[in-house]
Amino acid sequence: MRGCARTAGRRLACIVRRPKIMPIAIGSAISLEDEGEGWFPLAASSVLRGRVVAVVPNTEPFYVIHLDVPLEVQEPATDTPSHLRLFRYVHAIVNSRCSGVALGSAPSVSTHVRLVPPGSTPPSTAEGCSALPLRIWAACHVSPSYA
Repeated sequence: MRGCARTAGRRLACIVRRPKIMPIAIGSAISLEDEGEGWFPLAASSVLRGRVVAVVPNTEPFYVIHLDVPLEVQEPATDTPSHLRLFRYVHAIVNSRCSGVALGSAPSVSTHVRLVPPGSTPPSTAEGCSALPLRIWAACHVSPSYA
């Protein structure tokens, strides 16, 4: 969107205004798809689906997603004979990888995906979300309901 205004020297100065992108609504359906840069080997498919249950304000907001099916991931553990333990994650945190490209502003937006440790409450601050380790990058698709 462009707007033009006259300056003191009678020249036209054009101002580019970006439309304000509203945060994704709570309850919106989210699907996260493999972008070919690493995925969860035990995931039932290359798509994770869930619903937005919270929005954490930030320059690029964080979205807390409740996964429809828990994500199972084997991770290192020293207290088991195999040195692996199975974790079931029910919440993921996503936010845009690209500054200024909001989730929902395009059909597919590349996102950072973090997992909330099992048994933990999802963080409610940007600092808490950022403190979780980045697990993968995924293509995020948003819709008011599943297709």
